[in-house]
Amino acid sequence: MVPYPPKAGFLLRAYHLLNGVARHHTVDLVAFVQEPWLRTIYGDVEAGLDDCRRALSAFCNELHFLPIRSAAGDFGRVATAARALLSGRSYTTSWLQQSDAAGLIAEASQRNRYDLVHFDTIGLAPYRDSVGRRVTTLGHHNIESHLFARRSRTEANVFKRRYYSREGRLLAKYERTMAARFNAHITCSDLDSARLAEVAGPVPAHAIPNGVDCDYFRPSESQHENADTLLFVGTLNWHPNVDAMRFFLTEVWPKLRAVDWPSVSAWSLGLTIYSALFALCVAYTIWYVAVRRIGSARTSAYSNLIPVVAMVTAVLFLGEPIELRKAIGAAAVLAGVAVTRTGSKVDMPPEE
Repeated sequence: MVPYPPKAGFLLRAYHLLNGVARHHTVDLVAFVQEPWLRTIYGDVEAGLDDCRRALSAFCNELHFLPIRSAAGDFGRVATAARALLSGRSYTTSWLQQSDAAGLIAEASQRNRYDLVHFDTIGLAPYRDSVGRRVTTLGHHNIESHLFARRSRTEANVFKRRYYSREGRLLAKYERTMAARFNAHITCSDLDSARLAEVAGPVPAHAIPNGVDCDYFRPSESQHENADTLLFVGTLNWHPNVDAMRFFLTEVWPKLRAVDWPSVSAWSLGLTIYSALFALCVAYTIWYVAVRRIGSARTSAYSNLIPVVAMVTAVLFLGEPIELRKAIGAAAVLAGVAVTRTGSKVDMPPEE
């Protein structure tokens, strides 16, 4: 999707990943246009596209925007879902398939001989064949099969439940089939990397956490007057976001409001501030500086040290004993990190 403006989770992630890569490499972008999204933000699709081109051309070499033909008309998505249902395919891997996109991607790949082609979602994986033997990566904003399987377990409507269950099964099969055809996979978290491994087996996956541009979302002067403001950034037409906000408003927010904050001890507040400052702010600052300097692949290898550091901390501050299995696990992790530091680079496949 056109990754602008960065006002929703998937757009935030795609925009900043694209911008980060463009700082060191020449980047071309082929993206589909979600007209309802642009119409909501800008009021007019063409005005929105002009603004997107202006913003993205600041760091992209070539821009190609394509309409989503399956979404055209009042019943476009419904018709696409019906065709997918009758053909035994998943909707997620069908709705963005169109011949003009395949032709454009193939032509650009042959003309520019890219060093790497990134497909940002599993829905774009069907275009893998369009780039031949180029090095490719596949992005996962979620592990889609897991998402649909989980939703099928909570959906009250029996017909929707069966549809989501079917979609999850088909996606899991597709993820298993396609995973090995990409040189690497980019996930949002170590948990998603583990979920991908459960579905597709041991494929090379690198977790790049999401972040928020605090300068972009800086409150206006009028908003500064109200300190008791909670900002949610995301869309509320997507089931996981709706489900999460309902949980927050019904389970978390009442408990926060019920806390007698003046009675909270200084020790507890200090521990909270320490966790926020070092475990989040300092840690992620170090992470993103490392990604910028040595790249995401080499940086992500160090995330495997987290359990080792946790074990050492528990020994030093909590007096926990070091068991033999823990020591063996720590040694294996350290050996694995050492291998990633000293291993040789993988040769790129020859150009066509």
